Amino acid sequence: MTSTATCLESLLDSPSIDLADLSARISWFVSQALARRDKDWTSEGSAAIYCRCRALPLIIQYAAADAFPRIGAHLERVFLQLNNGERFGIGEADAQEDRPERWYPPNAFHTSWALEAVERAKRFGSAFRGLRRRLRFPQRYNAMLVWAWEVLGCQIALHDAKSSGRDTDQLLYALVIATRFSAPSVYSQSTIRYRDLVKGALEVFFAEQDPTGTWVHHEPLFHYREAGNAYCYIFESLTPLLKNALRADAAWLRALLRPFAPKLFELLAYAEATKLPLGNGRAVGWSSGHRTNMPFAESWATAAVFGCMQAMRRLVGIWTKEDALKELNHLTPLESPDDAISKLVERGHSWSDSSTVAEQLITMFVNPRRMSPQPEIIDPDERSIGDTQARAAILFGPPGTSKTTLIQTVSAAVGWEYVELHPSHFVAGGLPNVQRTADEIFTRLMELDRCVVLFDEIDELMRERETEPDAFGRFLTTSMLPKLAELWKQRRILYFVGTNHIGHFDQALTRSQRFDALILVPPPAFAAKKRRLLKVLSELDPRMPVDVVVTAQQVQRELDAISATELKPNDELHEEHLLAKFVLIRWDQLEELAHILLRLARNSRSPRLLLDGPMLKSALTEMADPRLKQYGPYMAFLKDRARSGRDFGKDVVWLVKGRKPTSRKAQTFLRTANGSDWCIGTRELIADAVDADLKFSPDGTVTFGRSRANRRSRRPNQSVARRRAR
Repeated sequence: MTSTATCLESLLDSPSIDLADLSARISWFVSQALARRDKDWTSEGSAAIYCRCRALPLIIQYAAADAFPRIGAHLERVFLQLNNGERFGIGEADAQEDRPERWYPPNAFHTSWALEAVERAKRFGSAFRGLRRRLRFPQRYNAMLVWAWEVLGCQIALHDAKSSGRDTDQLLYALVIATRFSAPSVYSQSTIRYRDLVKGALEVFFAEQDPTGTWVHHEPLFHYREAGNAYCYIFESLTPLLKNALRADAAWLRALLRPFAPKLFELLAYAEATKLPLGNGRAVGWSSGHRTNMPFAESWATAAVFGCMQAMRRLVGIWTKEDALKELNHLTPLESPDDAISKLVERGHSWSDSSTVAEQLITMFVNPRRMSPQPEIIDPDERSIGDTQARAAILFGPPGTSKTTLIQTVSAAVGWEYVELHPSHFVAGGLPNVQRTADEIFTRLMELDRCVVLFDEIDELMRERETEPDAFGRFLTTSMLPKLAELWKQRRILYFVGTNHIGHFDQALTRSQRFDALILVPPPAFAAKKRRLLKVLSELDPRMPVDVVVTAQQVQRELDAISATELKPNDELHEEHLLAKFVLIRWDQLEELAHILLRLARNSRSPRLLLDGPMLKSALTEMADPRLKQYGPYMAFLKDRARSGRDFGKDVVWLVKGRKPTSRKAQTFLRTANGSDWCIGTRELIADAVDADLKFSPDGTVTFGRSRANRRSRRPNQSVARRRAR
């Protein structure tokens, strides 16, 4: 049973396994194991406690809720040995079958797996809490942790003294307990001594590694009645420690392990040297070497090596990513995800005829990530973006529309790392070496996962090949196409390009399988600019009352009127189109506009500032930006509005607020994931499918109101009630 559990657990670590098939096999194993009689829970005809400690964690993880009474009985048998008050750790001591004088002493191996079983049993909720009280587990849990730290400190001292009583297996499993079950506060800056203790344990552990890459055996855990001594196998022992380092909150442990990467590669070489061929194919296996009369491959030993190598693969992948981030322009987002969503809504409240930029970014890029639960164990090779989810977009529009800020905020909203690349990074090695530098940058980008990358204003690297007169420019654009396609296929990062000149881009870059959306980022919406302008005016002169009479419709009409003219880009802006300038002024130019408005109001000796069309035109005329005095920027903006688009095969995801609809048709759009309800589809598709009032919000949420059919059916009843009342 323990061999089967070891094999199945190792397969769970494989990135290419069919999880549905494996889950079915595990469920079958769990049902068969729980159906066994108590006396059959043994290994090699003995070791009842070892069998339970080692097999229960996987069984508990996949067992049905009604199986807990059976599981609880097995856990009680494991912890029964602590009742005599003289033991603080678990060992091969079966209080139901053996007298205390026949018990083996407690060891960190048994204790580690017993604690893991209890940790996973928390999923059973109230049933587990009842068992927890019966076992007096809160007190025993703390005592077991103190005991493990004592074993760790003792073993560090014995190893440092090169004592014959040292036991590397006990050192390693005490280290597993300390790094898995101690509270995170233990490793804070204020308790650096604990971190140094872990560091010291790693140093003496790897110092014991012999020239072949492995470690010698020390004391046996117990004795099989028919098979002899039971020892730890280094690959099985090291795997839990490496998995502890793969947890999302274990960056400190990964940093402590990093200097010992060469030692881990020596263990890899040992595995390569001791593999055994299986049949005539490429399959190989391993033997633990614990039994000299059994030199052939063992299933559990092969699974132990496989699981250890998978953990090493992940750990090396994380270290490679960290090295890549050091060589790139890596920035750390400061906002919390909730604050980032609020900022995204504010800065992405854009001048748009339909959905805002914030809504597009949240529903296409942020919500799909929020819908996916954060993995407990990091796998850098995992494709964290679904095949039908967007992973790349070009953001284009006038200068100063917060394109860079928006993508930084997307990174904070999804909780991923952020990398920002500029043209200067590609020419850092000199113009003759741009191609080589680009290759180096993309090689590092290929090592990233769970990261948001912004290529900011790299227009020159993506120029239209047919119109580019420079042969070097055409060559560089051609080389960028396969690199972007490879990034897109990996499905491990989100990447964006920010540009002011979408018309210069090579058309091949904007096709699917390189970018999933072309998103126009207009200036802030009229309402957003109005709020900001009123705030600045009140700060400059709190006593000046302000009445805003001009409307968004007036401004929009003058902008739209430009498209109907025969004017040229270099022509001066005419009086009848001056309000259009309010569309293109940047967020940071609103302070200049506020100062001009206050001066005009004071010059007119008016007791209040009446912001109507003529007053706004007068102020806009005096603004210094020469770019906005000609028709070119307005014509480009009107032309850009027709360039937006997206791949309609990619998901649009909304977070459901309040009650979700229950109709069968609505269920095709609804998903429950990561503790929330989500609706997948465009506004139009959802509105057509759901017979209810809908409210879509720029923060990527949708609220379902009362069913229209129910509302109609109530009206006759209300009329009857009124007639009866009369």
